[in-house]
Amino acid sequence: MQTKLFQLVALCLIPGSLLAAEPRVIAPFDGSPALFDASGKPIGIAALSGAGQVSYIDGVEGKALEVRRLAYDQVTAVNFNKLPELDGREGTVSFFFRPNWEMNDGESRRLFEAGRFRSPFYLYFIKTKSGHLELSVCTPQQHQVLAKASLKRGKWVHLAFSWSIPKGEVAIYVDGKLAGHRALEAWKESAYSSKAPWNAWLGTGGGDRFKAKVAEGAYDNLKIYDTRLSDAEVLADFLGGNKKAMNEVPLSGIQQANGKIELRFHGRIKRLPSSAPLLALKSGKTLVTVSSMGTSGKLVLSGGGKQLESPYVFNLTRPLKIGFRPEGSRMGIWFDDAFQGMLEIPGGWGRLESVRTVEDVTIVSAEPGESELAPLKRKAQTALEKQLWSLDDAEYIRQSVRETVSLNGLWRIYEDDSCSYAPVLPKEQHYSRVPGSRRSSYFKHYREKNGKLEGFVVPGGPRTTADWYQRTFKVPEAWKGKRIFLNFENLNGDYGRVYLNGKLIESFRQDYKSFAAVPNARRIDVTDLLQEENVLSVFLTHFIRLYWRNLPDMRDTWNIVLGDAWLEAGPSPVFVKSAVAFPSVRKGTLEMRATVENPQGVKGDAELTFRYRRAGSEKSFSKKFRLDGSEKQRIVFTEPWKKPVLWSEESPELYAQSVALSVNGKTADMLPERDFGFRELWVENGEFRLNGFKKRFRMSANPQFDSLNMYLSHPRAVAQYVAQLKRMNFDSVRFNPSIIQRNAGFYNTPAYLRECGRQGISNFFPMPFYEGGDEAQYREWVENYLEFFGTFPSIVLWYTDFNTCSYAACQDPYYLNDTSYVPKERVLKARKFVEVADRTMRSLDPSRECVPHAAGNFGKVFGSMNYQSFGTPLQEQEDWPKIWSEKHTQPLVSFESSFPYPLQFTYFDGPIGHYMNAEHAARYFGDSVFRDEIAPVQFGKWFRFSPVTPNSANYIRGAAEMCRRVIRSWRAYDISSLGDFTSLDEAFRLSASGSHHPMYWGDDDNVKQAGLRPDNHVALGVVQDFMQLEPLGRLIQKEYSPLRVFLAGDPDDFTNKDHAFFSNEAFRKSIVVVNDRMSRQKLRFRWTFTVGGKTVDSGELSEDAAPGAILKGISIYS
Repeated sequence: MQTKLFQLVALCLIPGSLLAAEPRVIAPFDGSPALFDASGKPIGIAALSGAGQVSYIDGVEGKALEVRRLAYDQVTAVNFNKLPELDGREGTVSFFFRPNWEMNDGESRRLFEAGRFRSPFYLYFIKTKSGHLELSVCTPQQHQVLAKASLKRGKWVHLAFSWSIPKGEVAIYVDGKLAGHRALEAWKESAYSSKAPWNAWLGTGGGDRFKAKVAEGAYDNLKIYDTRLSDAEVLADFLGGNKKAMNEVPLSGIQQANGKIELRFHGRIKRLPSSAPLLALKSGKTLVTVSSMGTSGKLVLSGGGKQLESPYVFNLTRPLKIGFRPEGSRMGIWFDDAFQGMLEIPGGWGRLESVRTVEDVTIVSAEPGESELAPLKRKAQTALEKQLWSLDDAEYIRQSVRETVSLNGLWRIYEDDSCSYAPVLPKEQHYSRVPGSRRSSYFKHYREKNGKLEGFVVPGGPRTTADWYQRTFKVPEAWKGKRIFLNFENLNGDYGRVYLNGKLIESFRQDYKSFAAVPNARRIDVTDLLQEENVLSVFLTHFIRLYWRNLPDMRDTWNIVLGDAWLEAGPSPVFVKSAVAFPSVRKGTLEMRATVENPQGVKGDAELTFRYRRAGSEKSFSKKFRLDGSEKQRIVFTEPWKKPVLWSEESPELYAQSVALSVNGKTADMLPERDFGFRELWVENGEFRLNGFKKRFRMSANPQFDSLNMYLSHPRAVAQYVAQLKRMNFDSVRFNPSIIQRNAGFYNTPAYLRECGRQGISNFFPMPFYEGGDEAQYREWVENYLEFFGTFPSIVLWYTDFNTCSYAACQDPYYLNDTSYVPKERVLKARKFVEVADRTMRSLDPSRECVPHAAGNFGKVFGSMNYQSFGTPLQEQEDWPKIWSEKHTQPLVSFESSFPYPLQFTYFDGPIGHYMNAEHAARYFGDSVFRDEIAPVQFGKWFRFSPVTPNSANYIRGAAEMCRRVIRSWRAYDISSLGDFTSLDEAFRLSASGSHHPMYWGDDDNVKQAGLRPDNHVALGVVQDFMQLEPLGRLIQKEYSPLRVFLAGDPDDFTNKDHAFFSNEAFRKSIVVVNDRMSRQKLRFRWTFTVGGKTVDSGELSEDAAPGAILKGISIYS
C-alpha cells in the first residue's frame, strides 16, 4: 500500500494550485459505492450486481472495492448508470488499481468502459493480450493509443487516461507519468459534442452473474473530469491534489495531562474534495499526521508505520476532539473520547514539540461547552414524552437474580449525515419505534400534534446513515441498593456511542465485513451515573450497502439498527456475558465455555455452574476459578456426561440450560435459560453420522426466510414458518448465505433457529468467510460469531464459503468419486482461503462438521450444485448419482438442485415473459398438452405465480414429472444430502396483498414489550398460505417422506422403464425402500398385477429396514 506519509512528502515538490480542474464525479469506494461531486455532495450510487459478496479491502486512500469473479455464479459488477450529464468532447478518468493478474498473462482485461458501441461516444480502457494498456475513444471514429506498462499482481498503481476530440489527442498515464500519447490531425473534430449521462462499467458492460467479465482487481478513488488534464495536473492528481502549507500553532491550546494529549479542531468546509493533511504532531523524529480522506469524510492517521483508519464520517465544520496516548512504539487514538485503535509509531515518542495545522483548520477549546452538551441532557419536554417513557406499563421480567424492565417504545430520533458529538436539534421533533431503524421502510416516523402522536412516512425513505436515538427513564424505587445496568440486545452499526446524562459510557467500531450477522450486545453498569431522571442517547451509523435504483434496497432496510433495550438490576458488577457448550457423543463429554465481564476489576474466588434441566431431572457441572481483575476472562472446562438424552430431527429432545456465577461465595449473576440439545454430526466411511446413526439430509435450499423477515414479526409466526418446512418432510435447511455476503442481520434468525431446535430441523449454516488478511483478527471474529450461533443445537454443520471452490467437473457424474482432480488456478487460490476458515472453526467448535459449499472433491464431502435441463433425458437425470453410489468415496452433497429450476422453462436468450411450458411438457405427454396453454401468461418475472389466474397446467405437469422421478431415484442412490432449491411458491396456495391488506402475522401495538413491531405495513406482492397445499405441494411432500417406498424396475437397474412384454413372458420388478428414520421399520407389502381391470397375479412380502437402510433387492416375479 502506498502510504499517506509518502504522498505528503511528495506534495512538497509540486507547485501549489496545479490541480485547477475539479472532478465532476468521485467514487472513493470507502466502504460504499456512493458517488460525490468535488464539494463532497452525494450525487448518486454506483450499481453493484452479480449476486456475490461485495468486498472492500485496504486501499491507497482508505478502503478500495474489489471487482472480481468470486465463483461461476457470483461476480462483483460495477455500473455507473446514474452519472450527471458529461460531454464526451474531452475528459480525464483516473483511479488507483491493484490487479489480481500479471501483465503478461496472455489475457485481455477491460478496466473501464463508457458509452455504447457504434454510438456517437464510446470509450474503453483495456489491458491487452500482448501486455499493453490501450485507450480507444470512438466518436464513432476510433482514437487509439497503446502504452507499455508493468502492472504487477497485488501491487497498487495509479492509472489515468485522457482525451480531447477537438485537439485530436489521447493519452495514458501510469503513476502520474505520461506512458503513451498520440495526436493526429485527421482526428481533430472542433465542433464535436456528445452531452449525455454516461453509462460506465468497471469491466465489460453487463451485470449478468454468470457471463459478466470484470477487471479482476481492486479500485480506489476513481475520478472523472470533464476536461483533459495537463501532465502536471495528472501528476498532482496522483500525489493527492494541491500543496497544503502547514503552520505551527501555540501549544498552550493543547491539553496535556496524565500522558495523554488532547486537542479539538474544526475546518472551514464540510468535506475536502480529495485527500489532504489537516494537522501534524511532532516529537523527535516521529511525525503523527491526521489527514482527511476526501469526499468520504473519513480520517486517517499515520505515524511512520501502518496507518490507522477510522470508519467515522465527519462534518469538518463541527469541532472534533482527538486524544493521543503514546505507549512505546504505539499510540492510542480517541475521537470524541471514543477509542479508535492503536497507531504504529516506530520512532517512539518523547515530549510534544510542535503542532502544525493547515490554513483551514482551527484549534478550539479541548472540552465542549454547556451549549454543546445540552442536547445530550435534554429531559422529557412534554406530557406526551413523559407518558411515552414511563416504565409503569413497560414489560417487567424477573429472571433469577436479574430484574429487567423494557425500555422499548417510541424514542426521539435525530437524522444526520455525519458523526457528531451530540445530536443537532431539529425544527420539529420526530419519534420512531425501538426496536427498529429510522431508515427502514417498515417503520413510520411520528410527531406530536395537539398532545398526541401523528404518524407519517418519509417520501422515498431516509437516505442518511447516521442516527441518534434518545429517551429518558427513571429507576424503579424498589431497585435502590442494587447494581443498575443498561442492556442492549443489538447496537447494529459500523460504529456507535452511548451517552447517559451527557457522559460517554460505551463506544464501538465494527470492522468485520459481516458484523451485522451477529447481534452487537452490550451490558453497561451505570450505577454511579444515575440521576432522578436520566437521559439516554444512542448514536449509530450503519452504512448503506445494498441499493435499488439509487435508494436503499429493501434488504438494507431489513437491518434493525437498534434492538431490544432493557434496564436491569443485579447484585454484582461482575456478570456472565456469554456461555456456549459443545457436546461430543463419541467421547461422551461436554465442553463448556463462558466469558465473564468484570469492568470494575473485582478480584476473588469465583465459580461457574452450567445446569441442564428436563422432565424433572437435572445435571450440573461447576468450575472454580480466580477473578484476577481482568476486564474479561474466558473460562473453559470439559466434563464427562454419561447417557445424555440425544437431540435429532426425528426426536428433538432438549434440555433447559442455565449458567450461574458466584463471586466470593455469593450469587453474582445468572443467564436466562435457553435450549440445549446434545448431538454430534460427523463424517465416517463416506457418509454422515448423527449421534452414530447413518444420516441423509432432505434439505430445503431456498427457504426464503430473508424475504419473509419482516412478515414474521412475531415469534409464533416463526414457529408457523418452521412447521411448514417440517410438514413438507424437509428435515434440514441450507440457510441463505446472504447473512454473510450482504452483511444482513435478519431480526428473527435467533427465533427461527430456536424453533428449528424445538421442531426438529437441522441447518447447514454459513460461517464468516475468510478472504485474506490478518488471521488473528479473523479468528477473533469467528470466535465472536460462534459465541452467539454456537448455542443453537439446530446448526449441525458450518459451510465455509459460497461456491468459490466450485468447478464445472463437480457436476459431471463421472467425477463424483474423483478425489484427485485438480481444478484451475482461481479455485486453488480460493481453496487456500477455505482451508483457513475450516482450520479456524474446527479449532473452536469440536461438535460440528465444516464443509466448503459445492466445492467438488475438496474437503470431507463431495459438494455439487445440480440444475438439470429438460434437454437431458429423464432417466439420465435420475441416474446422476449412480456412478458415485457404487464407490461412495465421500458423502455426496447436492447443495442446490431443482426439479426443475424454474428458469429452465424460459427462452434463455429471449425476452422475459416467454415460457416453454407446453414444449417441455410435450416431451413426456405428447402434443395434446398444447390445448391446455391459456392466456394470459401465468407468470411474472422470476416465475412468481399469480394468485388471481390459474396455474400453468403444463408447468405443473413438467415439474411434477421431474419431482416424481428424480427425487426418489437420487434418494434410492443414497445421496447424502439433497438440497431442493424450490421456493415452494408452486406448493402452496398463494394470496395477493394490497396496500390495505398487509400480510403481517400476529402484530400488535404493545411497543413497551420485547420484540419487533413494524408499523408501516409494506405489502408483499405474493404470500404463501401454508395451510393450503396445492397438488404439486402434496407430491413434493410425498417424495420427501422419511420412509419412502415405491415400485421400480429390475432390482439390478431400478430406474429402467423399458418394458416390452411378449405374451406369457415372465417379468421382474422391484420394491425400493428408503428409510431415513433413526429406527428399524418393519414392513409388509402386497402387490397386484392388473390387466384390463382384472388381477392376474399378486403376492405379499415382508422386510425389515434398519435405520438409514436402502433396500432395492425386493423382487417381484410374474
